[in-house]
Amino acid sequence: MQRAAFVLRLYPDKIEAYRETHRAVWQEMIDTNRAAGIRNHTCFLHENLVICYLECDDLEQTQATLAESDVVRRWGELHAEIIDSSDGQGRVYLENVFHQD
Repeated sequence: MQRAAFVLRLYPDKIEAYRETHRAVWQEMIDTNRAAGIRNHTCFLHENLVICYLECDDLEQTQATLAESDVVRRWGELHAEIIDSSDGQGRVYLENVFHQD
């Protein structure tokens, strides 16, 4: 099993819009994540930063599967005006430096 975490930066005036989309996550998005092997997916919000955590068997394969998904593309379009990727990095993966079971 692999663990992954990443950070998203939201436009400060779009924080509530981000909350709203996650109060009503599409079932097809959840199904797509599961089909790609994602388990235990959690997003935390601090001010305009979102820290996401997930588990999967093969992160590279999971990312490749998601990259081909129309559902993921539409979810990304929904968030295009919410997530600040002006620096060219929509998401930044974090280095895992410690884990305790």
